Amino acid sequence: MNPKNEGIFQVKQLTEFSTPGARADQEDFVITDRTKQVFAVADGFGGRGPGAEASRVACESVKSFLFKEAGDLDATLPFEIRPYFSLVGNVLFNALIHVIRTLSGLIRDRSLNARGGTSMVAGFVDDGLLALAGVGAVEAWLLRGDQSVQLIRPQTYGALWDPFSVQARAGELQSAPLRALGMADSLEPELVEVRLRPGDWLLLHTDGLSAQERATLIASKGPSSDPAVASVWAEGCRRKAFEENTSFVLVCF
Repeated sequence: MNPKNEGIFQVKQLTEFSTPGARADQEDFVITDRTKQVFAVADGFGGRGPGAEASRVACESVKSFLFKEAGDLDATLPFEIRPYFSLVGNVLFNALIHVIRTLSGLIRDRSLNARGGTSMVAGFVDDGLLALAGVGAVEAWLLRGDQSVQLIRPQTYGALWDPFSVQARAGELQSAPLRALGMADSLEPELVEVRLRPGDWLLLHTDGLSAQERATLIASKGPSSDPAVASVWAEGCRRKAFEENTSFVLVCF
């Protein structure tokens, strides 16, 4: 891996957004690093204390793990290697395993009411190769030209009932995560790898961002790769009154 991740495949624009919406508590957390090309969005649950703590710890843990591994080419990798992932994918995969262990240790001695958990999607780019890992009620989309593809799908109870309408709000249970960080000691994240191209846009978001708002971004982009288009859409989000915790990271390459 390129230890500095510089001069190979540059981020043209990085937009972070996070709001509690109409909710009293903010349980989402966003963390990014433009130079190292690390991006993570987490959606906690369990209340102002446990939920917010879980999402923050998850994001900070994955970032610190990736900084350590990406910055030390001679580091011994103290984890299992999956032969079907690249080195970039293996590092990110094990960063999520590190998060699982960290959260498990954090809440192990707490009562059920004091425990929290979090969904999370994290991305790591090295030399134009994107690795994405997701657990729970989060999504990741790649926009290229006038096309879009969902790379990470939400793992929710709603998907059990109707995988074509996981964003439909028939009740709180529908959007509840089937799996989440902090729920189990042995949990394997979903991981995908994609070779990026200049002009690609990457959108990572929690379930507060609706399909309609995402469709507006996709329609606004069209074949253009001008980051100014992304700025206009993000500014519209900042003026919008969201009903619940909503967070996203939009990266223009």
